[in-house]
Amino acid sequence: TNLASTTISSSTGLIDTQTLPADGAYTILADPNGASIGSATLTLYAVADDIVGTITPGDPPVTISTSSPGQNAALTFEGTANQRVFLRVTNVVFTGGTSNRANIFIRKPDGTNLGNTTVDSGGGIIDTKVLPVTGTYTLSVDPHDTATGTVTLILVDVPPDVSGPIVPGGDAVTVATTTAGQNAQLTFDGVINQRVSLDITGMSITNGGILTVAIRKPDGTNVGSTILSSSTGFIDVKTLTVTG
Repeated sequence: TNLASTTISSSTGLIDTQTLPADGAYTILADPNGASIGSATLTLYAVADDIVGTITPGDPPVTISTSSPGQNAALTFEGTANQRVFLRVTNVVFTGGTSNRANIFIRKPDGTNLGNTTVDSGGGIIDTKVLPVTGTYTLSVDPHDTATGTVTLILVDVPPDVSGPIVPGGDAVTVATTTAGQNAQLTFDGVINQRVSLDITGMSITNGGILTVAIRKPDGTNVGSTILSSSTGFIDVKTLTVTG
């Protein structure tokens, strides 16, 4: 009976790590479709046990290193309902695979996904997530195909967003975030058919240098937005469609 299988239509393919259910003589069958003939090279790896450990939101980074193709890593952390976490992935160095990337997951206590991303040498993030329940969460690292290497995980305990008022026609307001994953929200009272524009100056952002600014209606949908990569930006005149 089959333990696992794959169909290959290009030059390469993979059957990901399988745990053998019993001692005995196993068989790898290569079956060309129809009347096809040709050749393929098969490499069977002995996969080391997955790396396990712990990580704590707000504590120092944790670096993991996989040593054999098919080996994954899982770091657990204790979370509480409504806690906010942000994951930064750095120092990604994978070799030996066709893409040298890895899939990163935050899994809830029931094993389902809370968030995920794919990282390469440039690193990546999983933006702020609100934990839905209290329990043991898992950060999973799954290198692509036969890649092995290292990755550093930084799990941030995100404080509440910065909040405050702003008044159309009033003074400018400066906001500053202190932790990765933290946002800022300024509210104002508007009336239907009122026209507003937004000027952004003095932007200074580290670890990426990109800022998204949006004006949102009372229902949360966007009136307008802009992405800044320099110190200034502007959202041109918008006519408010509802009072709120």
